[in-house]
Amino acid sequence: MSALLATLAGLTVLLAGVGVFSVLACIVAARRPELAIRVALGARPTALVAAVMRNAALMIGPGVLVGVAGAFIAAGSLNTLLFEVEPTDPIVFVGATTAEVLVALAAAYVPARRAAGIDPVRALKA
Repeated sequence: MSALLATLAGLTVLLAGVGVFSVLACIVAARRPELAIRVALGARPTALVAAVMRNAALMIGPGVLVGVAGAFIAAGSLNTLLFEVEPTDPIVFVGATTAEVLVALAAAYVPARRAAGIDPVRALKA
């Protein structure tokens, strides 16, 4: 049962990372003209990466809050499956939340780096 739960947890983290990547890739694609204008006006690539990562953080933050609240609510049903760990163990909650935030930020970094490499002439022509 533990192996099954660990496998499902790993798949959940993977799906969350793919979801964040997909959403941010669409957002960056939609903002391509704006980002191209910023580059044409002299914005540094690090400023574009920071802007996209800030957008990602604004997306990830509420998701983490809702997820932690849902986990606290669902923790009672997992009580019979846990051994030597409380369902609301703060170390486990902080560790899992930190891991998920790191995966989401890593997934957001790829579209952010792609945004930094925008060629303003090509983007504005398209």
